[in-house]
Amino acid sequence: MRSLVLVLVAVATLAPAGARADDDAALAKDIRVATDKATKAIREALTAKPAGALPKAITNTQNPQARPLEALALLRAGDDEDRKFARKILDEWYHDNVERDIPCTNYELAIAISAYEGLTVERVKDEHPTTVSRYEAKPLEKDVISKLELLTKTLVAGRHSTYAGAGCGWSYDVAPWQHGETAEKTVPETRGRILRRVPERSMYDNSNTQFSVLALHDAARAGITIPADVVAAVGHHFMKAADKEKRWGYRETYDRPSMIYAGLSSLGIARDLGYQDGELEKMIKGGLENVSGLLSSYTEVPMQGGNGFGFAYDIYSLEKALDTLEVKDLDGREWFAPIARRVLRAQGKEGLWGGSDLVDSCFYVLFLTRATISKTRLVDGRGTGAAVRDPLGEVYLPKSKKTVDAIALVRAYAMAETADARVAADEAIRALEAEGHGREACLFGALASVLRRGGDKKETGIRWTREVLGRIANAEELDALDAQVRKLHETRDVAALTSALSGKTPIPVRAFAAVTLARIPYPAAAPAVITAVEALTSEPALDTVQGSRCARAFADSLASLTACVLPALPEKGAVSADALRAVARTAREKLAKALDEKIDKAATAYDKKDAAWPQLRGEVSGTDALSRMVDRRMFRLLRAVTGELIPDDDDAWRSYIGK
Repeated sequence: MRSLVLVLVAVATLAPAGARADDDAALAKDIRVATDKATKAIREALTAKPAGALPKAITNTQNPQARPLEALALLRAGDDEDRKFARKILDEWYHDNVERDIPCTNYELAIAISAYEGLTVERVKDEHPTTVSRYEAKPLEKDVISKLELLTKTLVAGRHSTYAGAGCGWSYDVAPWQHGETAEKTVPETRGRILRRVPERSMYDNSNTQFSVLALHDAARAGITIPADVVAAVGHHFMKAADKEKRWGYRETYDRPSMIYAGLSSLGIARDLGYQDGELEKMIKGGLENVSGLLSSYTEVPMQGGNGFGFAYDIYSLEKALDTLEVKDLDGREWFAPIARRVLRAQGKEGLWGGSDLVDSCFYVLFLTRATISKTRLVDGRGTGAAVRDPLGEVYLPKSKKTVDAIALVRAYAMAETADARVAADEAIRALEAEGHGREACLFGALASVLRRGGDKKETGIRWTREVLGRIANAEELDALDAQVRKLHETRDVAALTSALSGKTPIPVRAFAAVTLARIPYPAAAPAVITAVEALTSEPALDTVQGSRCARAFADSLASLTACVLPALPEKGAVSADALRAVARTAREKLAKALDEKIDKAATAYDKKDAAWPQLRGEVSGTDALSRMVDRRMFRLLRAVTGELIPDDDDAWRSYIGK
C-alpha cells in the first residue's frame, strides 16, 4: 500500500529528522495523557448515578444508539477497566436490539461490529511511543465470534444495490437480524426504526457506507468471511460514484470533504479485501491530491460539539482514509500532528470536547489514537488467516537453539541503546539469509525503522540493507517494498505473486514470491518460475550473494511445484549460470513429459468413450496443451477438445490457438 505514498511524499521535510522524531515522541505522550483523561470522562458520563441528574459538565445526555461508538473509543484508548466497561455496554446494546429482536440504525450495527472485533485489539504500550499507534490483536472468545458472524451477516443483508446492480452501498435502514444461515434481505412492513423504502437513486449514502465498509474490514480481521461479490460491489460503487475530479459526495454529487475521505478509505479497504480494477490506483492517487488541498481548512476546533456531525466527524473520516492507505505526509507536510495539537488544546478540563459532547469526544479519541489499524501496525496473535499460520519473521537460530521473530528484533534494535540488541538482530538476519527461502524480504519495514534513527544505527541499517537487498535504499523505498511483501504474504494472490517474479522486481522479493507460490501450492505457476530462472541466468545480479540466494530459492520452488528431482545447486557460495540453466531445462522437460502423459490419457479416454473423458477434456483445454497437440499433429483430439471443425492444418490451428 505504501507504494502510493512514494508518489505523493516530498523528500524534504519541514524539520530535521531528529527534531521531528523528538516532536513526535512528545506529541505521542501528550496524546496518551489526553486520551486516558477522555476515556475516564466518557466512562463517568455513562455510569448510572444513584439519583439526580447528570453532572452539569455533561451537556449531552446519554444516547443508547451511541453505545457502540462509545465502546469503540474506550477499547481503542482505555485501560483494563475501560475495556470491561466497554464490553458491558456493548452486551447491553446487543441484548436491547438483537436478543429482543428490535432493529437498530445502520451506524449502530456497523460500529458495533468494529467494537466487538476490538474487544481484544489493544494499543501497544511502546517504550518509545510514536503518534502512529500500534495495536495487538489477541484471540476472540467463541461467544464474540458468534455475535460477529450474526452482525456481519445482517450488515451484508442490509446493503442496497447501486449502479444497475453492479455496486452496493448502505443507508440508515437495516435488514432483520440474520439468525439463520442465509443473508437474504426481507423487510417486514413494520419494523420499528427501519426506514421506509425509497427509489434506488436514494437508497444509499456514502456516510453510512464508509462505516459499513470499515466494519467489513474489521470483521475480516476477526476471521469472518466477507463474500467476494460484496467486496467487488463495494469497489465498483466507489469507482463509479466519484466525479471527474475524483471526489465523492453524500450521494451522487460532491458536497463535503468528509465524503472524499469516505471514498478513499472504502477503496483502500476494498483493495485490502481483494478488489482489483485497472484504474484503482489512479483513482486513489487523484483522491489524495484533493485531500492535500483540504488540510488547511482544519485550523480551529469548534468549542461547541456537533453531536457527531461537523469537525470531529470530518477528521475521524480523514484519519480512516489516510491510515488505511498508510499515508504519512502529503506534499511533504505532516497531516496528523498539526491537527492533533489543535485537538489537544481544545480538550475541556473534565476530559471531553465540544461542551462535553460525548459523540464528538469519541470521534476525537478515535482520531488521536489512529484507530483505523492497517496491517503493518497490527501485531496479530489471533491465529486467523494465512499470515498467522505462517509467521513472516520467525526463524530458528542454530547457535542459540531457539526460534525468534527477526522483524521484532530488528525493530527492537532501532529503539534500543545497547549493543546486545544489535547482536541479536544481526544473528536473526543471518539466520533468515541462510534459510534460503527468500524470507529476508520480510525485513524491509524493520530496516526502514533503523535507517530513520540516524547516527550509528543508520550506518548499521545501511549495511544490513545492502546485505539483504544488494544495494542501498532509503527508508521510503524500503517501506514500499515492505508493503509489497506483506501484501503478497497475506493475500497469497497468485497473479500478484507471478507478476513479482519479473526482472523488474528486486531480487529478494522475486525469491519470496517463488517460494510462496510453492507453499500455497500453485503448480500452474511452474512455467512462470522457469521463465524467471532463465531470465536470472543472464543477469549480472546472479554473480552477487543476493542473486545466488534467489537462485537457490527458485530451485527449491521448482522442485516443489514440479514434484521432481532437479540438478543440485551448491548450498553455499556462488551459483553459476550453467548450473541454473540445467535446473530450468530439467524442470521444462519434466513439465513437457507430464503434459504429454496427460494428453495421451485424454486421447485414450476419448477413443474408448471412457467416463473420465469430460474431466480430462477440461484438463487439456489450455493453450499449452492445445499447442502441444499441434506439435504432435493430434488433429482429431484437437477437434474433440475444442469442438472446432478446423482441418488438419498446423498454421490454421496455431492461428486459432493464438500462438
